[in-house]
Amino acid sequence: MKKVVKFLLLILTILFTVLLSLNITIFTIRKLSENYISREFVLNTINNIDINELLTQNGEEIEEIKIIKDKFKEAGIPEELIIDFISSEPIKEATTDVTNRVIDYVFYGKESEYEIKEDEIYSFLEEKLPIISKELQEKNIPKSEYLTQENQTKILNKVKQEIPIIQQNLNKIMKKVENKLQNSEYQDKFNKILSITKTIYSKEVTILLFVIFIICIIFICLTRRSIFKSLKWIGFGYLISSILLYIMSLIIP
Repeated sequence: MKKVVKFLLLILTILFTVLLSLNITIFTIRKLSENYISREFVLNTINNIDINELLTQNGEEIEEIKIIKDKFKEAGIPEELIIDFISSEPIKEATTDVTNRVIDYVFYGKESEYEIKEDEIYSFLEEKLPIISKELQEKNIPKSEYLTQENQTKILNKVKQEIPIIQQNLNKIMKKVENKLQNSEYQDKFNKILSITKTIYSKEVTILLFVIFIICIIFICLTRRSIFKSLKWIGFGYLISSILLYIMSLIIP
């Protein structure tokens, strides 16, 4: 009879050790991924949205984009360069950043204003114009040789005069993107995603994982009836968890 009880206690110890290791693994992954996964999950879904659709009306570019292009041309950027200029990496990165501001406002309920300031636009162009010029010249884009350092200075001086109009139209574009993102199709999709991520990373789930952790520790101690044996099995739980996390780090890029 003692052997049967001893065997059952061993099985219970193993089960609670496995449960403990899984609990530690889930808690660790959840904690490490809290900021990354929740946001990446949403942004990956956003990537499925056709940005061109957001920036067009009846199949044509919205008026604000045409105005901004005209202002760049008036500042001295050759017409042949405008499309390549706007498609350059720094502009793409800036567009992503601006889109994220709108997303934070629409889907995360952040109250901070997402409007672009005049000094932001000028600072961006002052810093990125040499980088954009270099990129276009390396790609041998026609007329890119025009973007010499001297001409870049002239362009910046002319753009500075047009900043208020560029700012006004950029913020109009952002408002239009916001309005489109708020339509029922996108809202339903994002509300489901946010509901899932908020549940996964909620305080309630944190408390549940902590309670399971305590229960596992208590039951391991009760089944082993020795503090040293209990610590050994708890150590096994952490070891198994470490192995699982290591394996996952190799599998997940």
